Order: sequence, then C-alpha cells, then structure tokens
Amino acid sequence: MAALNKPDSTWAWQLTPTNDNGTRLVTRVHAVYDWRNPLMAVLAVLLMEFGDFAMLRRMLRGIKVQAESLVQDVSRISREGRRARPWPA
Repeated sequence: MAALNKPDSTWAWQLTPTNDNGTRLVTRVHAVYDWRNPLMAVLAVLLMEFGDFAMLRRMLRGIKVQAESLVQDVSRISREGRRARPWPA
C-alpha cells in the first residue's frame, strides 16, 4: 500500500489481485475542509471529488499504456530471440 499525507488530507492506494488474473486498484481519500470559509470549502470539495476522479483516470490510462507497451516489447524480444538484445550481453 502507498500513502500520501498532507496536513489537511490523506491519500492511500492499494493494488489487489482479482480472481480473473487481473488487478484492482483501491483508492481512499480523506480530506478535512475548513468550513469557517464556506466558499473555499465548497471549492475544495469540488476540486477533491472531481479533480481526484479525473487525475486517477488519467493516471490509470497512462499505466495501461505503459504496461501494454512492456508486454509488446517482451513479446517482440522473445520472437526475435537472443540476437535482438537491446542491452549488452
């Protein structure tokens, strides 16, 4: 599990294997809003709720692209055999 702590919020992420050979990302966010200034608190809530969703979605798409490209690279290298090594022997 990975976690990030700030004075007013905490984020936690955990990767969990699934039964179908996949992986599930569980994310938790806890934020404390300063309701003494209601306008700023509402803006913070909107930013955390919608901003976190957009950020997480973009992050997951990037991870997917990287993982799929690694699989393609490994597949290509295994097809080409030992002669196509991109690193020194």
